[in-house]
Amino acid sequence: MKELYAFEQCQMLHKVLLSEQKLLQVHSVFAWAVNLIGDDIFLSILSGRHCLRPMSCIVHSDIPFTTYGVREGFSVMMSVDMIYIPEADLFINLTNSRKCDLSLDTLEGLLITRTLAIKVNILKELIKEKGCENDLSTLITGRYSNPFADLVRKRLPLLQKAIKEGTLPAIEQAASLAGCGIGLTPSSDDLLIGYMSVYLADSKAKGKSSKEAYQITAVLGRKAAEHTNTISGAFLEQCGMGLLFSDMKKLMYALYSDTEAETVRHLGQRIQSIGSTSGTDMLTGIVLAIVNLNDGL
Repeated sequence: MKELYAFEQCQMLHKVLLSEQKLLQVHSVFAWAVNLIGDDIFLSILSGRHCLRPMSCIVHSDIPFTTYGVREGFSVMMSVDMIYIPEADLFINLTNSRKCDLSLDTLEGLLITRTLAIKVNILKELIKEKGCENDLSTLITGRYSNPFADLVRKRLPLLQKAIKEGTLPAIEQAASLAGCGIGLTPSSDDLLIGYMSVYLADSKAKGKSSKEAYQITAVLGRKAAEHTNTISGAFLEQCGMGLLFSDMKKLMYALYSDTEAETVRHLGQRIQSIGSTSGTDMLTGIVLAIVNLNDGL
C-alpha cells in the first residue's frame, strides 16, 4: 500500500468528516491535484505546489498523482482520519494534519485605509505585466481584444449594479456571467471569485451586515455554478459561502488593513501563479470590485 501524509487540511473538510464516513469517487486527476466528488461534497487532494483550498488537504509528495495509478471513477472511502482509494491502493493519512480555517469571516480589524488606492495600483501593474490576449486583463488594461472579454464587458455592468443595490433577482440574473472563457475554470468564473472575495471583505471593512453580504454571495455563487462545470462551480459556491483559497484570504487582509503595500505585491504574485490565466483573472475581478465599491478611488 502506498501511503501519503497530509500536513494541512481545510477546517471545514475536517468538520464534515467528523460527522460521518463518506463514500465518494474520483472526479478528475491532474499532476498535482486529485478531485473527489459525492452526492453532497466536492473536495481536493493537493500537492504542496498549491495553496490550501476550501474542502481540501495538502500532502507531502514530490511525485505527480498520475504516477500513483489514480483514475477517474475510482471509488474512495473517507473518514476523519483517512482517505483511501482501494483500486489504486493509495492511503492518505489525515491524522496529524494542521486544521486551517479558510473563512473570511475570521478576519478581524478590516478597514478602508488611505493606502487602498496604492495597493490597487500595484495589482493593476501585475495584471499589466502578466496579462495576455486570452484572459480578461484587457478589462483593466484595454490592451487586447478577445470574444470572451468582449462578452464579459457587456455583462459586467449588470453584475456591478446588482452587487451595489443588493437585490437578489438582479444577482441571480448577473450570475449568467459565469462559464465564459478558457481553461479548467473559465475566466469569468475566476473573475467572480475575485469579485465576491472583495465584496465580502469590503462589506466587513465598512461595518455592513455580514448576514446580508453572505446572502448576496451565496445566491451569486450558487446560481453562477449552474452556468459552468463541476470544478469551477464548486469553487464559486465555496467562495459564496465565504471560504477562500488561503492566499486569497491573506490578500484580502493585506488590502483591507495597514499591511505594507509591498506585501500586496507578493500576495498578488502568488495569486497569479494559480493556473495559466486564472490568477490574473482573479486579480482583474479584485480590482474591478474595489473600484466599483469605492467611488472615486
